[in-house]
Amino acid sequence: MWLTPIGFGAWAVGGGNWAMSWGPQDDNASIAAIHKAIDLGVNWIDTAAIYGLGHSEEVVGKAVKGSHVKPFIFTKSGMVWSEKGEIKRTLLEIRREVEDSLRQAFRRGHSLRRIKGALEGALRVGGEAIGGRMMH
Repeated sequence: MWLTPIGFGAWAVGGGNWAMSWGPQDDNASIAAIHKAIDLGVNWIDTAAIYGLGHSEEVVGKAVKGSHVKPFIFTKSGMVWSEKGEIKRTLLEIRREVEDSLRQAFRRGHSLRRIKGALEGALRVGGEAIGGRMMH
């Protein structure tokens, strides 16, 4: 795996509806920025489930879905949210986050072997796999 020295950070792409946001964002402008970064040669995107409470991963997924170049996508675990949008950092919540990702992948028809082989593949980014999963 070779990564460009500069990647695309997708924290702000999560929008303004969560506690640690950078304020409202326009999804179309975010997608255009991702496309521009890819066109300029950036080959990886850094996102996390916590960014926008899942919204950043969804926008990244929309941006790369039709792209002729498929960048590596790195996402993170370790900060999850309750139904009220409260951010938590417990092992129980991290386990729930991973299990939710696996359930999403099963609903899309992926086999367990394929899921394990792709590091909880087909997260909200909507791809076949993610390039890596890190702890936040």
